[in-house]
Amino acid sequence: MYDIFKHTHLSLITLSIILFVWRFLMHKLRRRRPGRFLRVAPHVIDTLLLLTGILLIVLSGAYPWRVSWTMAKLLAVLVYIALGLVAMKSRGPVSVLAFVLATLVFAYMVLVAISKSPAPWG
Repeated sequence: MYDIFKHTHLSLITLSIILFVWRFLMHKLRRRRPGRFLRVAPHVIDTLLLLTGILLIVLSGAYPWRVSWTMAKLLAVLVYIALGLVAMKSRGPVSVLAFVLATLVFAYMVLVAISKSPAPWG
């Protein structure tokens, strides 16, 4: 059961970042409003991503108040969401900076998950 949720979670992570980048490029660089799919799908995917993440935490017992890397990843998710909102809602250099920072936070979350350490570089 754990493996099914883990692979689902990993697939949703991939879809989430692809849609985030696609949406940003469509909206900001091509100056086109995303179609219905790009407005709805990321919310559905991110909700499923959050649910599978919670299931994995429960199944593994890696609760954020017990396991430091899980807490680091949870806090990074909140920062990623905030930066993603700024990237999509603002204009000009602020939007691009928020997009780049959100992408870096996303990479940090991936490294934390792989290394099982809140400081994956050390």
